[in-house]
Amino acid sequence: MTIPIVTTKLYMPPPRLKTVTRHRLIEQLNEGLNRKLTVISAPAGSGKTTLVSEWLASWACCKFQNNT
Repeated sequence: MTIPIVTTKLYMPPPRLKTVTRHRLIEQLNEGLNRKLTVISAPAGSGKTTLVSEWLASWACCKFQNNT
């Protein structure tokens, strides 16, 4: 039995220009780096993917700046 994979789930979406930066949630995701598992749970359309995309972009930016 083959289970199809939706290709949009394989790539990070591009950053959006008009988003509200959620500093408290970003800080909580940063704290999750020291844990085994971080769960993000919220209703559909609440911005989970946008939050993680923003967090990954800021994390990658900081890692890149620290290595130069």
